Amino acid sequence: MTSCSICGDGIYNAASEECDDGGTGGGDGCSPICKLEANAVCNAGKTSCSICGNGTFTAASEECDDGNLSGGDGCSAICKLETNAVCNAGFTSCSICGNGTYTAASEECDDGNLSNGDGCSSICKIEANSVCTAAKTQCAVCGNGQRSTVGVIEACDDGNNNSTDGCSATCTIEPNTVCNLLVNPNTCAVCGDGNVSGSEGCDDGNLSTLDGCSATCTIEA
Repeated sequence: MTSCSICGDGIYNAASEECDDGGTGGGDGCSPICKLEANAVCNAGKTSCSICGNGTFTAASEECDDGNLSGGDGCSAICKLETNAVCNAGFTSCSICGNGTYTAASEECDDGNLSNGDGCSSICKIEANSVCTAAKTQCAVCGNGQRSTVGVIEACDDGNNNSTDGCSATCTIEPNTVCNLLVNPNTCAVCGDGNVSGSEGCDDGNLSTLDGCSATCTIEA
């Protein structure tokens, strides 16, 4: 018993073809004689194929294509998304979110976990009001009243995202500010504005010393 088919008509015949993508060209995963080419991946119906690892993403047959045949980088050796994978919009660069290795092409951050609410989300996106280290491997939510000391991301956190109150909207200590960092939220005040607040012992409206109230707003001897 023999079985024949027309190669290139887009109708896959399993008895005589390995694929049929409706064309007679090569280099696209399905050869001119309807044979699978090296590193080919196809859809379930074998009517659309592509070469996995060439860096060209074909949505009909691939979930991603990052230009290599390696595993453990978000896109597998058969161009499937791996567990916890995140990719760029074109699915040509992927990475594993939560492994603590930041990949700029596909991630906004990677803090080594898949938690939300810590500045870097479970899909490795920077969350609202977040501040991160330059390496983007440690983040914190500025303004939540809990100062993160990991990576020295926040110099202060007074529980809001206001500036000119001593602790800025990006959780840096503002000029002429004194803060109590032993409590959360941190209490900060601008020394020299004439208002006694936060951790100030006094505020006489200036930053002079030897006038009873020091330049850091403590009462002098």
